[in-house]
Amino acid sequence: MKNRFPIVICVTLLMAQPLLADTILSETYTASELFTMATFPSRSPSLTMGNTRLEFPAGAAWGEVLAVLPLLSANTLSTLEPATVMLTLDTALLTLDNDLAVGITDGQDFVSVMRTDLANAHSYFVEAPFSTPTMPSAAFTPSAILGAGVEVFTMTFTLSTTSSVTATIGSGTDSRIFTRAINRENPLNLVFLANDTSEQYGIYSATVTIDQVPEPACTSLLLLGVSTLLLRRNRTMARLRI
Repeated sequence: MKNRFPIVICVTLLMAQPLLADTILSETYTASELFTMATFPSRSPSLTMGNTRLEFPAGAAWGEVLAVLPLLSANTLSTLEPATVMLTLDTALLTLDNDLAVGITDGQDFVSVMRTDLANAHSYFVEAPFSTPTMPSAAFTPSAILGAGVEVFTMTFTLSTTSSVTATIGSGTDSRIFTRAINRENPLNLVFLANDTSEQYGIYSATVTIDQVPEPACTSLLLLGVSTLLLRRNRTMARLRI
């Protein structure tokens, strides 16, 4: 019974250990900060409303990448545990036709949610191979639940072996597992994607929180317990041979 003591203690501690998430990033980017920190591959924005709103004029091509904001550098996240990226967007409907997609990219793939305008009955999940200044080969999946014409909306991406999102637009909340998976080893960027060329977009702020649940602290203790058990067993077997 004594030989099993280290494992019993460690398993008990492992079950009691709370899996508290580590907050990797928690930031609200204002319009002026987006203007300074992001890159704009297609349309050149301007700051209006006393520098509180970032505005994009009408464009020249479909599926233009409006802005790319760096969030995390490469290898910031562990690939052993899922990570969550929570986004809250405060936007402005500057034109009647206004379908803005917001999501994340690892530089290779792009997964997002498109908030459509009031002319649409619903919004969309959008994914594509990432490219600038445009992403013309995006795949759209309509959601019968997500609303449209909402200026403040939220979404939470879960990055694991697959990438998924749960979004709330208006009174509707819906989830989607994407066919494309974001690589957590790559740098992560926030991306704003335009739809039609005639649309003009306004952004007040983007709040981003990235969490990751660490490995249980008891993992190392478990290994220590097993090592201690083996050491005691070897000593006991050695004494029996004498």
